Amino acid sequence: MTERLRRDVKALVGVRVLNQLGAYVLPFLAVLAGHDLAAWALGVFGAAALVSRWLGGLLLDHLAPRSVIVLGLTATGATMLLLAGARDPGWVLAAVALVGLAFEIYEPATQESLARLTDRHAQTDVYGFLGTSLVASGAVGGLLAALLLPLGARWLIVADGLTCLLAAGVALALLTPDQPTRSPPRPPTTNPLPSASRIPGPETLAVETPSSNASGLAASDASKAPFPNPGSPASGREAPARGHADPETTTTRVRFFGRRGVTGWRPPGALVRLTAAGTAFACGYLAVLMFVPFVLLQRGAPAWLPGLTLTGAALVAPLTGRLGRHALRGLGHERVLVIGTVALGVLTLAMAVGRSVPLMAAGYLAWAAVDSVLQGRWPALIAETAPEADRPRWFAFHGSSWGIAQPAVPGLVALTGGAMVTAGAACLLVPLLLALPRRRHGRRPGTGRISGGRSPPARGGRAPSRRRGGSSRRTRTGSPRRSWAGRRRGRAASPP
Repeated sequence: MTERLRRDVKALVGVRVLNQLGAYVLPFLAVLAGHDLAAWALGVFGAAALVSRWLGGLLLDHLAPRSVIVLGLTATGATMLLLAGARDPGWVLAAVALVGLAFEIYEPATQESLARLTDRHAQTDVYGFLGTSLVASGAVGGLLAALLLPLGARWLIVADGLTCLLAAGVALALLTPDQPTRSPPRPPTTNPLPSASRIPGPETLAVETPSSNASGLAASDASKAPFPNPGSPASGREAPARGHADPETTTTRVRFFGRRGVTGWRPPGALVRLTAAGTAFACGYLAVLMFVPFVLLQRGAPAWLPGLTLTGAALVAPLTGRLGRHALRGLGHERVLVIGTVALGVLTLAMAVGRSVPLMAAGYLAWAAVDSVLQGRWPALIAETAPEADRPRWFAFHGSSWGIAQPAVPGLVALTGGAMVTAGAACLLVPLLLALPRRRHGRRPGTGRISGGRSPPARGGRAPSRRRGGSSRRTRTGSPRRSWAGRRRGRAASPP
């Protein structure tokens, strides 16, 4: 597959793999902070990392993805070196907060770059390739950590910071400069839209729907206008009926005397639904990943078995992931996620019920094989669903699910009394969240039907016309007949 990838995609994956080789700050942050400060350090880091995702998404409004990636990696490397040199507890917490604020800046930019550089049909393979590459790189990084840990946890943080700075240099040298996601608006020289589609007055509120082409290619030059008509070819879809705007992908923009500004952005219902499902998935994933070594040792496994099991899973993941993606190529992302999370939940509950060490190790290898098939499905689903202009914010908002799950998992495990039970319940919750109603009103993608109920029939049992204003249409006899709304306005305007 790597032969078919573009040069920029290979360079971006290489940058992430290089950075992942030194990803030691999260597993060994508690060791560095010490017993008395560990809980505070993990809490501060989790909150700051959650803000970092949003910061990375906002920076993409003004900077190119390559600039955000270089900035995030450089800031992470510099703050990690500060953390390695901090001795006083106050300075340690301050350095941990700075590391957390820089830790996830590059993540939305990475997802956005891959979405720009790949076609829609290839996004699943590319995101999956990135995920399996990071898993394999993490296995190699674990071996490096085993060599550096006898020297002290601070040397692991130093190595992590140096790999971040090295990855930033590689990104600056190999990645191609790109444009920011939201370019400044250009005043159109001509109005490509009919004057009847605008409401006269000093203030005009318009609803802008994205193009149905997920690859981001404009359907026509009309898409460059500040307010494309939802029924025009630029919008890529049929105009919704009045009062039935699509709440899933609608972006509201307000125009004041020719100047355009974006109102306060709110996540659509589709994004909230996917983020809730992603949070449940992240809780299940982290509960397994964080507690598998502990559970193996608790059940009497030798000291070398947890590391060997993790390494074996990292080696199996690329092969099983590629075979699984090829076998499930015809299924949609949500359907694959539903099937995969059910399988993960069943395997995790089997690991919770079985008490033997061989069953636990074999169950984790099977769990890792199923998880490798799901690698890249979440970002590919976001890239497919999100409007192009809001895609970085979708990535940032959905990525916050991992920031929420990270501090929540230890508390959930303590509440349920078992890590594998927690992971199994969280994985089985994902299909239920994905099955929630997607919308109450609006047009269903690819159809002309309005969801959310039917309009009451008019007199004579005929449904009311969807045509608005004073437009007329001909009856079967050929005589013009005005719509109900047009007749009502005509009566109101006629003299008594």
